[in-house]
Amino acid sequence: MEKEPQLLFPTGVFAPQRIVDERAVKVLLAATRRALGTLRPSDVLHAAVASGDPALLSVLDLALSEGAGPQNVLDTIDAYNPPPQGPENHHFDGTPRCFTPEAMAALHTFAVHDAHEALVGTVDRPLTHTSGEQRPPGGSSGLAVNAKPILLEVDRDGRRERQELVPAHVSLPFKTNPSFLHPGKPVVEFRLFQKSRPIQVITVRVQGLAQRGTPIRLEVTMRENSAITVRGSIGEEAGFDTLVEVPPPRTMPGQDEVEALSAKFDEVVAYVPSGPQNVARTRWTLALRAFGEARERGDTQQAVHEFEELEELVAGLSRPTVSLEPPKHDYDTLVREVRELIAHLSEYGTAPGKPFSTDEVTRTLEAHRVQGERAYQEGNQRAYGEAVIRLRSLESYLQGLLPSHRGHDLTPEDQARGMTAAVLQTASGLVMSARALVDRAAERELREIRQQAEQLAPRIATDPHSAIQGANQLIARLRQIETRLQDRPEDDTDAVPLV
Repeated sequence: MEKEPQLLFPTGVFAPQRIVDERAVKVLLAATRRALGTLRPSDVLHAAVASGDPALLSVLDLALSEGAGPQNVLDTIDAYNPPPQGPENHHFDGTPRCFTPEAMAALHTFAVHDAHEALVGTVDRPLTHTSGEQRPPGGSSGLAVNAKPILLEVDRDGRRERQELVPAHVSLPFKTNPSFLHPGKPVVEFRLFQKSRPIQVITVRVQGLAQRGTPIRLEVTMRENSAITVRGSIGEEAGFDTLVEVPPPRTMPGQDEVEALSAKFDEVVAYVPSGPQNVARTRWTLALRAFGEARERGDTQQAVHEFEELEELVAGLSRPTVSLEPPKHDYDTLVREVRELIAHLSEYGTAPGKPFSTDEVTRTLEAHRVQGERAYQEGNQRAYGEAVIRLRSLESYLQGLLPSHRGHDLTPEDQARGMTAAVLQTASGLVMSARALVDRAAERELREIRQQAEQLAPRIATDPHSAIQGANQLIARLRQIETRLQDRPEDDTDAVPLV
């Protein structure tokens, strides 16, 4: 394959901003955003025609047959070389391997002329301004370029997807002002990714329960040094301002990383239907082979690219197309806590007279876990919620097997503290069950109980008996809610809210 021109690949990544012609830069950048994984000459032609440049269209009109127009050219290219559908399907990373030999050969012959048709330069020698100072890095056509897309995970119409905030290969600094709608939850999370690589989770707590549909306005700025500033406001609430550091370039992935990713792939692909599963396994095998070849020849840049393709494949299989409640992180935490309870009981034993079989309980846990994982992959809220409820019931059963250490020497203050802590812990667990069943009324009531339990704390030191009485009342309410959640009719579910 013909070697890439150094001018347009100064750091091994395509940087068309080094060309001083604004029209050419816009066309080439549009072509990179259109490419599925490999940039072809037709991507450049499509971008050039779509730009609507009068000079180009006049020449094109002479070349087309009678009755044909620019739209016919665009339609033909779309039919034979369709663009990616969404940022998650855009795999072009700007490295030379993402250009066909024909496209790379065309870049070597790329030339820029001024308004008088005089040659300014070609890519085989530096393109400079004919007069005046050189452009500084960044800006609309400077040298600072974002190498990989920055994405924000959002829920739209009940479907989870990643929205592009900062496109790949865009000139820096770059600013955008996206807006969203509040989901009506007390905590809002903004999950940022660099392609498939998690960067940071920005957590914003809203005073009170914000009304669903309240506008969320963001201002995202990426500077020449790749630092990202995220400013925003939720309705009339005080704004937030967060600095996000983009991870540095990755080094050669180690064998432990490869093995961990392979284990994750084997775990998630097992829940994918046979047809898509075969496609996923083929993609995995090819990308893993390419990674191994790049690692063997010491090509870190290519190896990292192939490893990120493997990560993106796993992330795509792990990410459901719909938003489920509770979040997967909470589900994984619940599974881990049940495992820890089983391990504790196996090592230290149960309360007297309470039988316990480690093997039987472990099999029960695994059956519920597999049901939840499969439901999560399928985007099945009902089955996912049922798995969460069963895991919560198993957790409650195991907690009931723990030896009691209450004794008769506890002071009223200690009793009040223990009962208040139990209310908070039980309410948090039931919130997960309510979210799994999409029961907003129960979720609101449980949050009120948590607030009331927190208000008992100041009374423990001055009036512990009153605090104990209040905790007992809250425990009785929690038992009623738990019974109501467990006895819900099978078809009593609401729609998952939008975010």
